Amino acid sequence: MLKKLLTPLKFILIFGLTAFLLWKSFDSIDKDALEEGETKLGFIYKVWSEGSVLFFILSGGFTILSHVLRAERWKLLLKPIGYEVSLWNSFTAVINGYFVNLAIPRGGEVSRPITLGKLEGVPLNTSLGTVVMERIIDLFFLLLCVGTVFLFQFQTLLEFINEYNSRVVVAEDNNSLGLIHYGVIGLVSISIAIGVLYVLKPDLFHLIKTKAIAFALGMKSGLLSVFKLEKRLLFFVYSVAIWVSYMMMLWMILLAFPETETLSFIDALTIFAVGGIALAMPSPGGAGTYHTMVPLAMVHLCGLTNLAKGVAFATIFHGWQTIIVIILGMIGLIVINNKRKSHVEPSKN
Repeated sequence: MLKKLLTPLKFILIFGLTAFLLWKSFDSIDKDALEEGETKLGFIYKVWSEGSVLFFILSGGFTILSHVLRAERWKLLLKPIGYEVSLWNSFTAVINGYFVNLAIPRGGEVSRPITLGKLEGVPLNTSLGTVVMERIIDLFFLLLCVGTVFLFQFQTLLEFINEYNSRVVVAEDNNSLGLIHYGVIGLVSISIAIGVLYVLKPDLFHLIKTKAIAFALGMKSGLLSVFKLEKRLLFFVYSVAIWVSYMMMLWMILLAFPETETLSFIDALTIFAVGGIALAMPSPGGAGTYHTMVPLAMVHLCGLTNLAKGVAFATIFHGWQTIIVIILGMIGLIVINNKRKSHVEPSKN
């Protein structure tokens, strides 16, 4: 009963925080920036209409390219552990993961291997292990970007962090201590439950233990697949190309507008790094966190004088990527549905 209540409460909290951050972000659009009778959404649409369609298309092209490269890289990870999947099915699983992330924060990390299992028969635990390894590698590249930005903008980054903290309502100082208490209580509860199960239901305990060990071994196989790669250089090239594509997705949008087309490479990398951190936070597709952090970074780190324009640019970039993911995600759902239907045996007369 408690579990049934906690799940919806968790999502209510996440979506509530997202809505709050979006509200805070749009609230920063000054009335002075609006023309008479103009709404904030109308202002964002006006900024959108001033952008270059060509650069929007190029940004979308790099978005699709990044997903294709990720699908190809995932294939390389799966091959050493005995699974050679098609690029199309790998791409479908990847884009389905991003699609799910729009509704369930980090849900795509689980839905991606589930989808690949349906399309290619790869066990969930094994493919999940490769996804975890991918995320570790992606974290390395994100930290590399953040570290590079810190080298060039250390002082201004500290000022930005203080500004961001002053604009976003955060939990009280003792909340972190409360989280530790909840964590300890959770671990103790799990330990007691395992002990009770072992005493009262030994057969069920051993069955769960056997399945847990099998799952852990599959995860280990997926995690260690990176050390068994036949084409390590190609894997590295794909990894770099994925992050270059991510950077180009943003840079194309910056080039689309007169106010941002003159920003330097370090400025673009700064916005990219801050945006990467925002997208990594537990919000649906980065909604809210991205719209709050990126405009502040554009103003306090990159010299943009108009915060309202910064909010519009962040909304446009995030919205454009979201539209592409939704379109590709819908195509992916059609592919998955057709695959499921093809496995259904025809009824016998």
